[in-house]
Amino acid sequence: MKKKILIITITIVILLAIGGGIFVKNAMEEGDPKNWGINPSKISDIVTNRVLQKCNSDLERIYGFQDKDMSKKDLSQVSLDVISNISFDKSTKWPEKSKLPQGYDPNKWFDAGKNPGLNLSKIHEKGVTGKGISVAVIDKPIRSTHNEFKGKMNYYKVGDHQTSAHFHGLACASILAGKTCGVASGSKLYYFATPDSKDRQEYYMEAIDKIIDVNKSLSKNEKIRIVSISDGVSKRGKYFDKWQQTIKRANFSGLTVVYSNLLYDRKFTWGGCNPSKDRNNPLNYELSKYLNGRNIDKSNIIVPGDFRTTAGNSSDSTYVYWGEGGFSWAIPYVTGLAALAWQVNPNLTFDQILDKLIETKATTAEGRYIINPEKFINSIS
Repeated sequence: MKKKILIITITIVILLAIGGGIFVKNAMEEGDPKNWGINPSKISDIVTNRVLQKCNSDLERIYGFQDKDMSKKDLSQVSLDVISNISFDKSTKWPEKSKLPQGYDPNKWFDAGKNPGLNLSKIHEKGVTGKGISVAVIDKPIRSTHNEFKGKMNYYKVGDHQTSAHFHGLACASILAGKTCGVASGSKLYYFATPDSKDRQEYYMEAIDKIIDVNKSLSKNEKIRIVSISDGVSKRGKYFDKWQQTIKRANFSGLTVVYSNLLYDRKFTWGGCNPSKDRNNPLNYELSKYLNGRNIDKSNIIVPGDFRTTAGNSSDSTYVYWGEGGFSWAIPYVTGLAALAWQVNPNLTFDQILDKLIETKATTAEGRYIINPEKFINSIS
């Protein structure tokens, strides 16, 4: 009996540096999800930068070497710069050390990717973890039982149906409030799962209204204060007016909604620190390679979004190193910083938080601006 061929739609959310909007592309792939990513049988045994750079379809870029057997390949000619963009997980089988790029240590990079960087570990050590602040994520369905969130996630389903578990929301939740990956690792997390649909903005608005209703049953100190949505709404789209009304309704109720348009309008962008370098040093961060050639103004402020390790959907203990995260990963990072800020100074408005993030920015080695969490927290204490 022939296996059924599944047509899987993966929604990949990528910020375009034009018009403050989000470009959403649906990548279609036939077959088993294990076939997504870079297929070892379709590339040469001696792998070069050029070979990997040709693997640039959406599914190849996103899934990379995840669950792939690369043990027969010679990767020694690949640069650290190129291989840093390739996703992988603990199921990836690597060749012997002599056939890896010089200085490349997958296990070390994997573990380093869990660290939010920029000295957030020092902030956490001082007890500033977002404790006492309730945060939320609105995104696609995820594996809600993952160990990264055990004992700290309240999971709600939104909409008339649910689609399969997706990596996107799981990564966003990890970066915002994960126990080992999160910016606000001590915060209480609420997750509102919306269907993966072309009408996703309509479900986002339904989820926001649900949060407003949930908050009515919570005490003042328990209410969800901020929600992260790693997506945007086109100003020319059919949902924009209704979206604006929903945001006003949320703000009136005391709920801050963080989404791409909001941060893009305040001149935030994304980048990352190559895992071969010290991710606590702002000098080591660069604008995302995805944005190369897009003329991103130097007044924009980088938020970490690339080279992160987050919870994965394969099992409750699975993690994935993502070479590219994009603005989707930066939005929960800023949301997490807001949770830290409110633990320290609960009277701040979100606009004041963004103002302080801009005011306390640092400079990278390439002369771009980047957020400086340590200076930011000190400035509001």
